[in-house]
Amino acid sequence: MKLPDTAEHASPEALLAALDDYITRAHAHLAAREMVELSGLDSVVATLCERVLAMPTDAGKPFADQLDVLQQRLGQLQDAMIETQAAMKEELQASQQRQRASRAYRSE
Repeated sequence: MKLPDTAEHASPEALLAALDDYITRAHAHLAAREMVELSGLDSVVATLCERVLAMPTDAGKPFADQLDVLQQRLGQLQDAMIETQAAMKEELQASQQRQRASRAYRSE
């Protein structure tokens, strides 16, 4: 899963839409227990914020609500990742317990 390219999505609108799509795909990857790469996501979000701040005030104001939504969605992604990690840890521990029990019964 590739992060949005800040050069390809030059306008704040395009970059915001690409980030929204990325977050949606990240949730789908998590649900499928697939790897989600977040390295560099902070830079993409920072670039978006810089582009909005560089806009004239009147043009940038409509982005305030959209950036709030983006922040909420990123928080939801973080929560989903924590939940997935916890569930995977439980599954791994249960699997290890089954393996130990299986080895114990075989050695008798």
